[in-house]
This record gives sequence, C-alpha cells and structure tokens, in this order.
Amino acid sequence: MDRGRHPAVRVDRAVRRGARAAGREPDGLEARYVGTASGTLRVVTSWESKAHADRFFAEKLGPALAKVLGPEPAGAPEVIGIDVVRSYVREPVA
Repeated sequence: MDRGRHPAVRVDRAVRRGARAAGREPDGLEARYVGTASGTLRVVTSWESKAHADRFFAEKLGPALAKVLGPEPAGAPEVIGIDVVRSYVREPVA
C-alpha cells in the first residue's frame, strides 16, 4: 500500500502542514475537524464570525494555496458557509 495515499497519512500531513503554516491558531477559530469522506480529505472549521473566516482565507489560506497550487488551481477547495442557528457542545464530565 502506498502510505502517501492512505487516508490517515493524508490527515496527519494536513494537520502538520496547517500547524506549520499558521504558526498558531488563527484568530476566531473555534474548532477544526480533519478527516476523509469517500477517500477525499475534508477539513471542517468553525469560526467565531464570518469576518474571522474571511480574513483567514484572504490573508493566510489563499496565499498558502496559491504558493503551492498556483494562483488559480484546478479543483480549488470547496468552501461552504452556513449560518449556525443552534449548536451543541458536549460538556466534559468532572
């Protein structure tokens, strides 16, 4: 098996690259989930506000992707925004 194509390896690489690229967690980031669906790497993030997400994409992620993939890459990441109406966060058990 090509370990570079194994989903767990891709997830691990994505997490390491994200940590290196950011240097620290971006302002306004509330949660990040990295995994695969149907063999495709997926990153889901939750932001304090749309403005925080837009700033991160414009100032950090966009330039980083352009550096690696070119200014207008084919198959650019799919970005879907939602307005959260209700959320649930499990409280830790003491």
